[in-house]
Amino acid sequence: QSGKPSKKPGSGGGGATGRCLGGFTGVEAAALAAALAAAGIEERILHERDLIRSDLGSSWWKGSLLIGGRVALDFASLLCALHAAGANPNPWLVLLAYSATAVLALVPLTPGGLGVVEASLGGLLVLAGIPASTALLATLAYRLCSYWLPILAGGVSWLLYRRRYR
Repeated sequence: QSGKPSKKPGSGGGGATGRCLGGFTGVEAAALAAALAAAGIEERILHERDLIRSDLGSSWWKGSLLIGGRVALDFASLLCALHAAGANPNPWLVLLAYSATAVLALVPLTPGGLGVVEASLGGLLVLAGIPASTALLATLAYRLCSYWLPILAGGVSWLLYRRRYR
């Protein structure tokens, strides 16, 4: 595909809008495509895609490796929190709970999935056979390390940066 935007709103052509509107038909697709085109979203999406391609170049595999490593280490920290809380879970069931929680966290109800992640992960860990008190303790310890500590470190870094480069 050429990567150029389609001229016809809602068409399944080569444009980003056409590929994204596959589930819509008729008036809905045309109205949504017109709104997106008015906002210039097609050109912005294609520009960002091309920018990422040019930045990564032939090193795309490094980016993929780093993303995969971050997710694997995040999952490992959840397993460590579970073991620290006294659980001996089945790692595959924990992976299923972690994955389902990650999907639920994509819905932007709260910043960073705050509350959504804790509730869903705690409940799914209980379904995975971990006692409720242990699942709650492990979930809160995991979120403390994966969500709250980086926020605090970022705040301290920002203050040090402002102090140094006034």
